[in-house]
Amino acid sequence: MKHLNKLSTLHLGLLLVFVCNFLLHFSTYRLNASLSYILNLGLYSSGIILFVLHVKPLRAITFYYMFYLVGGLIFILLNTLKSAYVYLLATVFLFPFFQDSLTSQYGNLNLYHRKKGIVKHRFLYEVAEKKYLIFEKVHGRVRDYGRLATGEGKLSLTKNGLQYQFQITTASGIKKDTTELLILEK
Repeated sequence: MKHLNKLSTLHLGLLLVFVCNFLLHFSTYRLNASLSYILNLGLYSSGIILFVLHVKPLRAITFYYMFYLVGGLIFILLNTLKSAYVYLLATVFLFPFFQDSLTSQYGNLNLYHRKKGIVKHRFLYEVAEKKYLIFEKVHGRVRDYGRLATGEGKLSLTKNGLQYQFQITTASGIKKDTTELLILEK
């Protein structure tokens, strides 16, 4: 019984951190993606364990913990079946838990594929700067047609956007240094 209370307290703490991180997404700061993923994994794991421990006798809290079991099963089905119906179920059950996937890193800047549910917006990247070890500051979104995803070149913040320096090879085989200014959308 003592372990059950500790696990319930841990689950409640993880849920509180998850809700705070979800609310932080509406500001310019948020937890970094790897820490957020670990917290989501801990939240789901503790929810599934607590569901198993609360099955008998059946109480109202059991249905709350059942959400984590159903979400875990949908996640497994999503990765094995790749069906449109499973994607629809995943959008309903797992929407708050979807993470933007890290595309590339340029020193202190991270580029994430922007997601709405399970669908990625093609060529729309979110630019986040690492801050204070566990946080990231989101500077905005930028549209780019595949060059930034390579991770090559240098990317730096300017007043109006991002300055991207990279090399291109011409048709005659000559390498040219190129600088491009990408405008950030808020």
